This record gives sequence, C-alpha cells and structure tokens, in this order.
Amino acid sequence: MLAAFKKASGMLEDNPLVFAFADEADAPGIPPETYRKCIFYERYKALFLVEDSNVYVDVIIDCRQENKDLF
Repeated sequence: MLAAFKKASGMLEDNPLVFAFADEADAPGIPPETYRKCIFYERYKALFLVEDSNVYVDVIIDCRQENKDLF
C-alpha cells in the first residue's frame, strides 16, 4: 500500500489537475467541483484540493467501508 501511495502522491505532485472532481457519491455534502479524487491500491481514495501550485490531501478513505459519517 505504501508503494502505491508514493506513486499516487508523485502523480499528484506532477499534475494534480488530471484527476476527476469528486462528486456527491465520493463525499456527501462537499461543494461541487472543489475536491478532486485519486484512487490508489484498488481500494483507497484520496480527496484533495488544488490551490495555486499547492495540493492539500484532506482525507484518505478505505472504499470498502461506508463513509457517509466522515463528512
């Protein structure tokens, strides 16, 4: 998992804007077109913001679990 996260974080560093915006199914209650999502290791999802040249990873979610209570 750590190797997959390192690879994903490298992709976030290189070009974070290639990732799709997160939607209501990814994170209930988030404003539209605010957070982006990165899936890695086939079951984890990182939700992050891009502001200027900075990338802020706010949460990493295990997609096998119900996550409606996280937001």
